[in-house]
Amino acid sequence: MRFIPEDIIVPWAYLVNDNYANLSTGTSWQRVEKFRSFLAVFTLGANGATSITFKVQQAKDVLGSSSKDLADQSYTLANPATTYRLIVFRFKSADLDTANGYRTARLRLEVTGGTSTYVSGVLYGCDPIEGSAWTNKIAEVLN
Repeated sequence: MRFIPEDIIVPWAYLVNDNYANLSTGTSWQRVEKFRSFLAVFTLGANGATSITFKVQQAKDVLGSSSKDLADQSYTLANPATTYRLIVFRFKSADLDTANGYRTARLRLEVTGGTSTYVSGVLYGCDPIEGSAWTNKIAEVLN
């Protein structure tokens, strides 16, 4: 039994499950031209933060040059009592500002306050342009 249809979806980058209290972090920058769309999934566990912002960002290269937020791909949770949530974004490669040279994307997390805020995230490449999703990325996702 397969849980992820490997010919159309593959984990592209991840944010390891950890305590991100009072931290801002993100996944590595990933090139987007091999897939038509992406699914960004964050999971929130125990939470003591006063505010958490989950977002998808875009940049011109894998170094993060000229990074900026991807339009309509951000969510801020401002209730410290909120725990155990799933935050999901879906975007297309065409949503990036490719006319101005933006070709990479990543997950971004910004946590304010608290002493324990556990979050993880995965960026999935979906609907490959050519071939199966696994031919576009090695089986072990490296961050």
